[in-house]
Amino acid sequence: MMRTYLYIAINNTGQEVKGEIEAVTVPDAIKALKDMGYFPTKINEKIPMNLSTALKTKNRLAGELSRQQNILQRENARRDDSTSKVDRSKVWENITKLSEELGVLKGKITVANIGIYPLLERMAELKSRIAYLQSLDKREDVEVSFVGRDNEKLTYRWNSFINQEKADTMIAELQAEINGLQDNVDSYNAIKTID
Repeated sequence: MMRTYLYIAINNTGQEVKGEIEAVTVPDAIKALKDMGYFPTKINEKIPMNLSTALKTKNRLAGELSRQQNILQRENARRDDSTSKVDRSKVWENITKLSEELGVLKGKITVANIGIYPLLERMAELKSRIAYLQSLDKREDVEVSFVGRDNEKLTYRWNSFINQEKADTMIAELQAEINGLQDNVDSYNAIKTID
């Protein structure tokens, strides 16, 4: 069975090259690289990443990207007498690299999510409905107003089509459905791999 191997090699001009190669075994991969004129220095089988791990990696990359962007935001403009030791050029390189990695990973996650896209959309809509229910004015009380020169007392009774108790019940039902969908998504994420 063919497998994918990640390699680092030296080409015929002495430069380091990295890539992937398909082969049945490591010795087959090494032979193929040598046939290409490369001297392999490192070769490992590419282990597919499951979607769950990819999502965690995406969050980690996004967090680090945000951190690096904050550093550059703070350090970008400096006076000439600044004693900062931050290498802005290196920070920018990190931002560019992390942004590229994140974009590629997000693309792979999107492709891998095709199998559960309907579940993800259903969850998004249910969450949106919960947010709407939470934002509704659920006033149920008496309002007293005094109007006119004589301060005539007017009493109004407020009532809600969806009161707090009904909203709480509806939200609990929606959240239970979301939890069931999330269990299905988690199962899918644990077994689905990305390239």
